[in-house]
Amino acid sequence: MSVNDTKEQLLDTAERLFADKGYESVSVRDIATEADVNLAAINYHFQGKDNLYQEVLLRRVVPKRDKILNSLQQVMIGGKPELNKLLSAFVRAHLEDALASEQGAVALRLVARELTEPKHGAEIICREMIAPVHTAFSHALIQARPELEMQECARIISSIVGQVVHFTMRWRNTRPGEAPGHDTDQMRHAFPSLFGSLEDYISETVTHITRFSVGGVEALLNKEGK
Repeated sequence: MSVNDTKEQLLDTAERLFADKGYESVSVRDIATEADVNLAAINYHFQGKDNLYQEVLLRRVVPKRDKILNSLQQVMIGGKPELNKLLSAFVRAHLEDALASEQGAVALRLVARELTEPKHGAEIICREMIAPVHTAFSHALIQARPELEMQECARIISSIVGQVVHFTMRWRNTRPGEAPGHDTDQMRHAFPSLFGSLEDYISETVTHITRFSVGGVEALLNKEGK
């Protein structure tokens, strides 16, 4: 195994173990054993567990941040963006990152664990992904609807992200045959798109969240204008 292969193997293994068990419950020996590499390789490549954990987080949140920012920038080209296209780009970038690969699923568990049980990486996630995306999306929203205030944008973004998280977990946790205890007929009635392809599910979810959120934004602005 080459030096680069060893490093990637350690990152992949550490990511999975941290996501499943949490930072405190995973030792460097656990990681080395699971990755089938010498224990000294962790110190050689990362100088310890904490640096390894930081690199695990950064290699996921930085590409996700860049994908979302690029999606927003594409909509912004040419002047004032259309609100529906702006929201659609934001939602699609999130869903594709979280659902389109197994790596995305592991990263989702890892980030969710860190944000709900902060240990060593919440500051990295906030600094490297949440803050820049929130700032860029807020400014984009104000360009699309200049009547919005920054504080209102924060609540709008939180509402949209909440919907994205729900539909992401719905696909991951309640698809027929993958989650015991769920009534298949009930799921088919409530979420028929769960029985189709991932591409269809993402497209239908993007459309729904976009329409619902655009309606919410417009309702907020109409209420404030009265």
